[in-house]
Amino acid sequence: MDKIDAFSELYPRLYHMAFEGGAASILKHGLLSSAECCKLVGINGDASAKYLRNLRPESVTIGKTDAGPIRLRDQKPMSWQSLSDSLTDMSPEDWLETLNSHVFFWPTIRRLSTMLGARTYRHHKHDVLILDTRKILMDYQAGTLLSTINSGATIPWKHPRGKKTFVPFSEFDLEKRLANAARESAVAEFLVPRRLENVGSYLISVETIGIYEISKIN
Repeated sequence: MDKIDAFSELYPRLYHMAFEGGAASILKHGLLSSAECCKLVGINGDASAKYLRNLRPESVTIGKTDAGPIRLRDQKPMSWQSLSDSLTDMSPEDWLETLNSHVFFWPTIRRLSTMLGARTYRHHKHDVLILDTRKILMDYQAGTLLSTINSGATIPWKHPRGKKTFVPFSEFDLEKRLANAARESAVAEFLVPRRLENVGSYLISVETIGIYEISKIN
């Protein structure tokens, strides 16, 4: 069994949580990183730094297209101090720019449930995109990265992080990782650089749900 088959068997679906109503824009423009969202609405260069190299204390609408508003999610699970303390070989600004240059997916329902149930989001509905892992890997394997931690959270746990946190899919030793961690925690995040194009070709379904409707996801 090759790496794509082995990984896809363990994690057959990937989950991305978007703002309610955001699926229409995603299906038209692609699933975009924060950096690509800025480009889409014409925010470039120094003007984008306040969104991409600084913490966002609240979600913010940065513009709109004919498919709806373009919003960037808050980064409340991090504080500047806790992020600075957790980084081993990068500045907070560079770390944030790295995060904002990728599209993130949860590989398990448990990870998705944790985000849906976060204090900021638990009383709201969200568009949850459910995508086919194997199909994405077939097209994006070369750029795919994996993380064993929630890279966008330093509260309450300041797990060390830096240049080696995101491991190329081809270099990730899944068998070794599974020898030391259960499937649910072995892989925390699945990342694609910049954007996922033609989302419809990977899409299994879109569910508009809140945390109390998580049972609709399978």
